[in-house]
Amino acid sequence: MSAGRPTPDRESRSSVLHVYAGEVRASLGTNASAFAYSVMITATYGVLTTILGASTVLETFTFLVGAATGFTLTEAVASRGFRVRMRGERPDVVVLGSAISYPSTLLAVGVAALAGEVLGTGVAWPAGSFLATTSSCWSAPSSSFWAGVRRG
Repeated sequence: MSAGRPTPDRESRSSVLHVYAGEVRASLGTNASAFAYSVMITATYGVLTTILGASTVLETFTFLVGAATGFTLTEAVASRGFRVRMRGERPDVVVLGSAISYPSTLLAVGVAALAGEVLGTGVAWPAGSFLATTSSCWSAPSSSFWAGVRRG
């Protein structure tokens, strides 16, 4: 074969890399917001642990209930009592919005830290996760909004 023509081995490697890159893009598009939330809620738990000390098993469960309640109430408000179907954004907007979601993540963890400082042990575990979740859910769309404006 001549130097300018691709060899079958080179073509198959290129095809495998192309398919793999497509799968990475698909994964990012479907998992980006879940990843951002996971990072935020984990950092919230870490910040509260630093401020309040190690949690008890009961406090860990109240943290979980606070986060779940915040998410459920936010979804109830956004969907008008679960009557309006939630629409999704284009995958490229979701990925770009998640990539620039630092401000909403920092805000959410900061709100939880403030709750930990002000409320103290006990109430701060569910309140911190609730406030972090709701502030994240209400501020994160601004990243997607600006990503959508940027992408057209």
